[in-house]
Amino acid sequence: MADIPFTHNSSNPQENPLAELFFGRAHVEKAMALFFYTPGNKSSRLVTGLKYNHQRVNGLFLGMEMAKEGLATGFFEDIDALLPVPIHKKRRRMRGYNQSEVLAEGVHEITGIPIVKTAVKRTLFFESQTRKSHAERADNVEKVFEVVKPELIRGKHLLVIDDVITTGSTICSLAKEIEKVPDVKISVAAACQARG
Repeated sequence: MADIPFTHNSSNPQENPLAELFFGRAHVEKAMALFFYTPGNKSSRLVTGLKYNHQRVNGLFLGMEMAKEGLATGFFEDIDALLPVPIHKKRRRMRGYNQSEVLAEGVHEITGIPIVKTAVKRTLFFESQTRKSHAERADNVEKVFEVVKPELIRGKHLLVIDDVITTGSTICSLAKEIEKVPDVKISVAAACQARG
């Protein structure tokens, strides 16, 4: 673990490189990422294994590590529910699971915060965003989410859980849809954030 580039940004959750991604784009109360994503290092291999090599256990481990760091800094104190970023049903069939849900399960294991899986769905399917530019990523996720059970999230402070945040476009698109529901607050936690 010593060679993992931890961000330690849960100790300053309103002003850190991840929170700054959302300034002027989405109203995010606070944000944390466990580590910075550097291709090829130990931490990035954990995420790659989770997303592409059916290594579900990696997601549980990373979620529990996110929870431990967040608990140590008080990050979870006002969170009502965990909302994993939805994936399209076709992607779920291909992968066998939603990697963000697995991360949320790890966070739940440590914190006991409930997970909301059915309030929002992803309506469009796209190929992987890995090789897309910032502009292409933003276009790709515009209007791809739909709140289908608003009663599950109304009046709650939701912690949106994602695996890797690069440009923040997916979270911004999701936030725009969630904000249509009255009295919802949004915070963000990710396993990792790509370096700018």
